[in-house]
Amino acid sequence: LENDNIEALEHAEKSYRQALEYDSTFALAYTGLGHVYWNKYLWKTILSEDFLDSVLILADIALSFDDQLAEAYQQRGSFYWYNNKREQAIIEYDKAIKYNPNIWRAHWFKGWVYMHDDLVKTIDNIHIAASLQRGPFLPLILRKIGYAYEIAGFMDKAMYYESEALKLDGDSARYYSFLADVEHSIGNYEKAIDFGERSYAIDSTDLWVIFLLGLNHTWL
Repeated sequence: LENDNIEALEHAEKSYRQALEYDSTFALAYTGLGHVYWNKYLWKTILSEDFLDSVLILADIALSFDDQLAEAYQQRGSFYWYNNKREQAIIEYDKAIKYNPNIWRAHWFKGWVYMHDDLVKTIDNIHIAASLQRGPFLPLILRKIGYAYEIAGFMDKAMYYESEALKLDGDSARYYSFLADVEHSIGNYEKAIDFGERSYAIDSTDLWVIFLLGLNHTWL
């Protein structure tokens, strides 16, 4: 759930800093800055020793002013998850949900933490996120529910959620990419190539589609 609109992020950072000039104890402004830093520096610093340290520091400052701020616990959880501290991440996400059951990002990220060992918890948490998010991230959330069902082997459910996402954003490139992935998973490599080529014709920059095309041609 990254935002790559640098101009918007710069405006947001300026506004949060102005808010802190008026009130240096405004906890939500610190988590707002943490969100900006997450989006600006996540992939630039992912291999560095101080990866996302600023996000953790800002979340801790926010909690020093409001120890029940769900957004701060959610950011701490994401920091620990991205730094491979899974158990601590779940603890922080649970704290966020305790103080605000409607914080969809905590449910979303918690679902991903469970992706490789408990698909039931993954699906449950991402379903909750979908029920709470009615903005621009909803198609992505629905696609991830579909992805989890696909991994679990429930292709009909996977298709349903992918179709629901398509209704919302009309992103046919992603839809064809999904179909290519499904056909590959059941060994229909020619169909997978067909769907992959349809997706590529719409968006030739999608590295996953390019990879799938190469993979399916290899298997053929």
